[in-house]
Amino acid sequence: MMKSMTWMIGVVAVAPLSLAVVEAKLELPQVFGEGMVVQRDKPARVWGWGEQGDAITVAFNGQTKHATVGDDGNWLLARDPMPANAKSQALTVKGQQEALTFENVLVGDVWLCSGQSNMESAAGGIINSD
Repeated sequence: MMKSMTWMIGVVAVAPLSLAVVEAKLELPQVFGEGMVVQRDKPARVWGWGEQGDAITVAFNGQTKHATVGDDGNWLLARDPMPANAKSQALTVKGQQEALTFENVLVGDVWLCSGQSNMESAAGGIINSD
């Protein structure tokens, strides 16, 4: 009875470790998504997390770049600058076990705006708005 109990405790103790390995997966930050715009004429970075040592391939607009997940679980690469392009395309990120694809990605100008509440106004309220 004691021998089988020891074996059972060993299995229970090792089970969470095996689950941690299975749960390591390819992930990207939430700034990447469907319908995003990638800045033109700049080397845009693509980064994320995955299983240590996993080979990562990013394909977009005829470019394919490679990276390897580091000991800390992070990976990073930069794509070559591209001119603006109004044709939407897919950005695909592949690991050894899975792939993520973001559809309708454009290359263009990215504007970030912030300020006070007066930044939000209807165009109809502007003199000579037509």
